[in-house]
Amino acid sequence: MKIPFKTFFVNFLLLVFGLISAFLLVEIYLRFFYKEPSPWLDRPQYYYAHSLSTTFQDYPYPEKKEKGKYRIAVIGDSFTFGAYVQFFDAFPKKLETILNLNSREKKVEVINYGVPGYSTSHEVSLVKKAIQDGADLVIVQLTLNDPELKPY
Repeated sequence: MKIPFKTFFVNFLLLVFGLISAFLLVEIYLRFFYKEPSPWLDRPQYYYAHSLSTTFQDYPYPEKKEKGKYRIAVIGDSFTFGAYVQFFDAFPKKLETILNLNSREKKVEVINYGVPGYSTSHEVSLVKKAIQDGADLVIVQLTLNDPELKPY
């Protein structure tokens, strides 16, 4: 059975019109009602910080260093901070664990001064604070983008 050309053409135009209308309605819906996801999704969105701690992700340490303790301050950006890793997996805590392996009491304190998003220009104030807090050694962790000037 042969379909007349006029009927076929009308059906084809109705199909095209229906598809264009459907796409147009979806486009209008998405433009007005769809919320675009944030381009920066920080997971986990919460980090451990003790309420008495002077840094973003560490235990509270006494301002005055105890006798017989060696205090190391590790300063840097999100690599030092340990973003996206467990608290004890950040390299300052790993360093502290390794340095205290052979002693019964904790003789070395490694304080994590890492702040996500910081660059070298921001870290100068952290070096001064670490020295005021009694650091015997300051380790500044640099990444390739640290020398760049940030707009903030």
